[in-house]
Amino acid sequence: MKYNLEGMVLSWFVRFAFLINLFESIYHKSTFLTHVKMVLVIVALYSHNITGFTPPGIIKYKMFKKKTSDLESQHKYWNKYVSSRHGNILYPPSAHWCSNYNAMVMRMDHYCPWTNNTIGLFNFKPFFLFTIYTFLACACTLINSIYRERLCYVDITYCIRSKQLFYLSITNLVIATFGFIFTFVMIFECIKSIYYNAAYIDRLKKIQHESTRFLATFNLLMGRWFFVPIVYHDTVEHYFDMEINKTIEMLKKYDIYVESY
Repeated sequence: MKYNLEGMVLSWFVRFAFLINLFESIYHKSTFLTHVKMVLVIVALYSHNITGFTPPGIIKYKMFKKKTSDLESQHKYWNKYVSSRHGNILYPPSAHWCSNYNAMVMRMDHYCPWTNNTIGLFNFKPFFLFTIYTFLACACTLINSIYRERLCYVDITYCIRSKQLFYLSITNLVIATFGFIFTFVMIFECIKSIYYNAAYIDRLKKIQHESTRFLATFNLLMGRWFFVPIVYHDTVEHYFDMEINKTIEMLKKYDIYVESY
């Protein structure tokens, strides 16, 4: 993967923000929301790391042409399903070229600097869960701050009694407010990707794919245990293999074959 300074800085900023949230929870008297928030922060941080370190679904098949009597059709399908400018790499309908990996990525959605990784078929699930759990953790942080402020009037032990804790709490509130708004937008975009069965980049380019039911696409991308931030499950692996095999079998009709893997 190509070195990206901006992505490295922002991804570590996210990790640092999660740690600030945990530190405030440790040094401030807890409420029941504090414990809920801590669980959400840990799961969100885990989802963030899984997203950042998981390859998005790289296609490595190189193609070549044999002599054929139907040169026109061969030329047409070669241009449509093989990327000549990128070394004759197989180019299935839902794939796009990723300059970050310098490779073709299946169901590429976008490059996310906050995780320092490209979001594709294999890490869409942990990315979606990262945005959901971060959104919930930010919401808990904001609600807990208001709740703890009210408790302060009846129990002084809930009050902020040091400058260090005050600055830590203010920093945490600012980050939580930004995170709440940003992840809300990203959750909406992920839902749109599932609803329209089209990755973000496809929707930008107005590329339409076969229409499917929302639940069918949801099960494909998220698997049975949709709330658990694991990466590989049967449905995405089956889809990856099926898309590649379907494209390869179609190209064989026009004397276009796999060179190497």
